[in-house]
Amino acid sequence: MAVETTIFDYARLAADVRAARDERGLQLKQIAAEAGIDRTKLTNLTKHESRLSIDNLFLVCDWLGTTVDSYRVATPPAWVVERRKRALELAASEAEDRAAMDRRVAANIRGAEKWLRDNTAAPKRTRAHG
Repeated sequence: MAVETTIFDYARLAADVRAARDERGLQLKQIAAEAGIDRTKLTNLTKHESRLSIDNLFLVCDWLGTTVDSYRVATPPAWVVERRKRALELAASEAEDRAAMDRRVAANIRGAEKWLRDNTAAPKRTRAHG
């Protein structure tokens, strides 16, 4: 059983680009020019050799008359769900840690300010002799 490694269906996007190419009687270089992306990137997508940047995904989907969201995998893979769960847990614990550190820093600053007030004499004013 293959492990699903993405939340985006690149294979379906590539198939849709190939189908549109055949239907419209275009070459990939024409599609790339119309979509506004590099021909090599589009060729690599259709051959399943590489993926597109998010900017290029938007351009290709726009050319197809659809949205990037329409190629999202309906159910995220288990590893994505687990990563999201860990990120949320980390975010909560990190927020608590940072709040505690902020309180310690604020207390240290208040202590330093008090020490400076208590231990620093105001400069004496002297008259200029002239």
